[in-house]
Order: sequence, then structure tokens, then C-alpha cells
Amino acid sequence: MRHRARQVMALGLSMLLLAPGFAAASQRSPTSTAPAEATTRGAVGTLTPHTLQPGQPRVRTGNAVMPFHTLAPGPLRAAKLRAAAHASVGQRRPQAPVHLPLTGLFNGLNGSGLSDYAATPPDSTGAIGPTRYVEMVNQQIGVFDRNNLALLSSTDNGSFTGASILDSVSDPQIQWDGVANRWFYSAIGVSQGDNSLLFGWSKTADPSDLTNGWCRFGIGRGSDLDDYPKLGHDDDFIFIGSNVFSDVAAPNYTFETATLWAIPKPASGDASCAGPSTAYYFADAAHPLLGDNLYLGPQTKLELWHFISSSGSPALIADGAVTVPTFDIPASAPQPGSSFTIDTLDARLTQAVAVNDPGAGGAKGIWTQHTVNGPGGRSVVRWYEVTAGAPPVLRQQGQLDSPTDFVFNGAISPAKGGDSAAIFYNRSGSSQLPIIGAQSRGPSTPLGSMDTGELLLGSSSAADVDYSCSASTPCRWGDYAGATPDPSNTGVVWGSSQVTGPCFVICEWFAQWQTRNFAVVASTAPPPPTVPGPPQNPAATGGNTTVDVTWTAPSSDGGSPITNYEIYRGTAPGGEAKVAEVGNTLTFHDTGLTNGQ
Repeated sequence: MRHRARQVMALGLSMLLLAPGFAAASQRSPTSTAPAEATTRGAVGTLTPHTLQPGQPRVRTGNAVMPFHTLAPGPLRAAKLRAAAHASVGQRRPQAPVHLPLTGLFNGLNGSGLSDYAATPPDSTGAIGPTRYVEMVNQQIGVFDRNNLALLSSTDNGSFTGASILDSVSDPQIQWDGVANRWFYSAIGVSQGDNSLLFGWSKTADPSDLTNGWCRFGIGRGSDLDDYPKLGHDDDFIFIGSNVFSDVAAPNYTFETATLWAIPKPASGDASCAGPSTAYYFADAAHPLLGDNLYLGPQTKLELWHFISSSGSPALIADGAVTVPTFDIPASAPQPGSSFTIDTLDARLTQAVAVNDPGAGGAKGIWTQHTVNGPGGRSVVRWYEVTAGAPPVLRQQGQLDSPTDFVFNGAISPAKGGDSAAIFYNRSGSSQLPIIGAQSRGPSTPLGSMDTGELLLGSSSAADVDYSCSASTPCRWGDYAGATPDPSNTGVVWGSSQVTGPCFVICEWFAQWQTRNFAVVASTAPPPPTVPGPPQNPAATGGNTTVDVTWTAPSSDGGSPITNYEIYRGTAPGGEAKVAEVGNTLTFHDTGLTNGQ
């Protein structure tokens, strides 16, 4: 049967990436063994999802820090300290020349997204459809008009997903499926001993009615928490990848395994919310996926799988590994005005997207990225394009870095045509508040490169000093951003990411994050510079072989500050010669003239 990989997804701790219906990938421990070629893994069990009803809107109270679960907290802390020590003695490179960005806004679309003072980090992500852009963050979902990014509807994720009133809903994911002509979401409901994996779909192509326009389901997981779930789909199934932790000893969580879920999609046009009778899972504590994958150390491998349908049931096929340059845990990022640093995570792959790449002979190109340790100890965003197959091939890789700042929290996506891509990221440093930047590449860009120039998409107005920050714990950030190809326009990529706003009442009591949603066109030619207007009110006062000239600034500076004026002298129009450059002043004293001329 035919399979279509529309979206690719990332799985956290085991660093598993899933290209639904086509490929999956993970970072592999140096001590793990490679799977045999064409190894098939069937589901190790099934569970029955239950139908949920929309809940009542919830009032946000308190200041929740969403837990960041990692396979080995102790080794991660040690790795972060090593990275920080390296960064503290790191050398700055010479400042690179500033270039106009080749990336441009699509239809000028760059607007404020969702924000929340009661939970951090945002886990901001989004997806674009034919008429709407849907953003999800921890605690909230919002539907925006794709023509102007105006907010059309929003609600909290607890009532939207129909989760138990006792659940804290987090780690949201959202996707548009052009084949099914509907939207899909996933999230987790966290309640010790009674956790849930949440998912659902819109009844139609219009996601705007967040109460009556969606079908919602849950899978009871008991003491197992499906942390950091990532969402994908093909023609027949939706897929969710997660890292499973036991909460029996909470607040200390024990990693059990990474796992993958395959859940049958509804029939085309079905708005009944009847729901699937079976959800397949491919690993549990008794049948772990990759076993105890201790990735906390230098790594060089990405390992890939793909899903197929076998007699109507999903199966997982191991494709092998690709070798990439060594990477390691990044240091936390500094920010001006505070000794608190920003969390850059643990080098996990955070999301991925796949489309057919005409530059690779039409092969499926899987694009993904992560934040790793870079030159001088500063964090960088490393990105890859892997063409799927047996074996998979690393087609290209690149890196976004700065001679002075830390780059982190990236999200990359190819555009619809497959021959261009855009990447979004945060950048901060000891003298730079966090910003959202974008770069892109086009069909003629050399492999492994993004075109020069950074497009600024958002700026922070204050350092992050919220209640998640401490002297020993970095401020929570991310934990991820979103990037998705426009289904209607070739060369266009949409995204969501975060910056920080000012403190709300008392800095240590409330979250400061704000999100932005945007759409960019990959590698557009920069607009020609605008010429400033002429100087105003010129006047000349003659003296003995001298003249004093004064003027006022032009009414228009052409969009950039004026830094210099040129002085020309002549006795007839058209015959003037340049005699001086005077910088940004409004007077000039000319000497050595001949009286009467």
C-alpha cells in the first residue's frame, strides 16, 4: 500500500525521530549495537482509547514549572557543568560582516502569539493549513487567520482536550493533514499514578470551534508518563513517539524506554468521533526500544526506522544509522542584566519534517536539528537533511553559530517544493537579550549552508528572571519551537517561537514568556535600499575667501540613520566637485575661495 510522510516528529530522551509512514531516527549511544538490516519490530501491545468530552474552561492559578525529564539527571548536570566551564574560557571569534537577509517575511506576516504567566516553559509549536494557523503552548491553544494572523478563537488545553480536572496538560503538538483534510493534536495529561496520553482530530478542515469542532480521546497510562510526545501521520495512522518514565517514586522519575504509538485515523469525512478501538505501542519496560540508551557524552550517530502497514497493522522497520560530526551537551546561554542563564536542553533532537527533495532525485528528505556544544563553548544549532532509505544517507548538514552569542531552540522545515528550507532559532549572549532569528536556503544554495543574513523576527524586552530560574538551575526555555511547510505556497515556511517580556508585578512570581507566529519566504532577493531625501533648508554665508554652509536633516532618512554628508563646490550647475565628507554634522566651513567667484 502507499504511504505518505507529511510530517516528521522528534522523540526526546532517546533522541528518536519519527517520519510517520516512512522513517524514524534516533541518536545512538556509542555502546549500543546497530539493528540488523531490515529488522521488523511489531507492536508489543495494544490499549483501547476512551472518548473524552470538552471540559469547562479552567482558571489559571499558581506558577507551574513543567518538569524537564531526562534519562540521567546526575550525568546531565555534570555534562552541563563541563560545558559551562568550557564556555567560560571560550574564545570569541572576529565579528562577521553583517549581511542583508535573503529570507523575507511572507505577506508581512509576523505577529504576537499566545502568552501565559502561570506556567513555564511554553513548549510553543504550530501548524499551517489552508485558511488557519493553529498555535499550541503549554496550557493553551489558539486559532489564527492565516491572512493576517488575527486570533479567532482560543481556550485552555485542559478543556480543549477533555482531560481530567486533576490533570496538568502539557507537551502539546499540532499538525495539518492535507490528505485527511483535518487537523490532529497530541498532548499528555499529568497526574501521578493516573497519567494519560491525549490525542484527537478536527471534524472538518476548520479548527476554529474549539468546543464542538473536535473529537478528543485519551489512553490511560497509570504510573507511566509519556513525556515529550511528538506527533506524526501517514495515510492510515497517526503516530506518537514518547519517552516513558515511571512516576512511582515522584518527584523522582525513572526512565523506562522510548516508545512509539500507532493509532488508526478516522475515515475521510467521518465527523462522528466514534474513535479507534485499538492503539498499538512498540515498546514498554519489558520490551525497551534501544534499551538503556546512555547518550550523555559525545555522539556521532543518527539511527533511522520507518513504519509500514502489514496486513492492516503497523510495523516498525530498522533502516540503520548515519554518521554525523561529533556533538555534545551544550552550555546554558547567558543573558545581559542577570546572572541567571537560559536552558539550552541536552542535545536532543526536538522536531523534524520530511518532504520529497527534487535536488536529491525526489528522495524523501528528512530535516531535523538540535542544540549542541559549539566553538568557544557557545551553543549552536546543528541541522541535518537525511534522505530516507536502506541505508539512509546524510545528504547535508550545517550549523548556525555566532562569534559572540549562544544559538539554541531551533526548528527547521523544508518548504512545500522540497528544494528550499527555513530555520528559526533563539540567540542570546552576555550583551544580547534573546531574539528570534531566521535563515533559509534555496535551490542554488551550496549544500550544508544557509544563505547569509539573519531575519529578525522578535526581540525580548527583559532578561528572563522568572520563578524557574535560580543560581544553580537555568531558566526554562523552549522546550521546543515549531516549523511547518505551507501546504498552499511553494517556498514558504511558518513557525512559532518565544521571547521574554517584562516582569508581571513581581519577577519571581510569574512567567515572562511571549510567543510570536510568523511566515517566511526562503531566500528572497533583498529589496533595493531606499535613497534618503535631500538635505533641507540649505543656506550659505559668505566671508573673506570663506563660506559657511548650514542645512537641516532630510525629511526621510530612507529607513537607516544618516551617518555622513558630502560637500560639493562649483561655479556653475553640473560642474560641482566633491571637496569633503563631514560625517553626521549640519555645518561646513569652506576656505581658500576666491572673492567674487
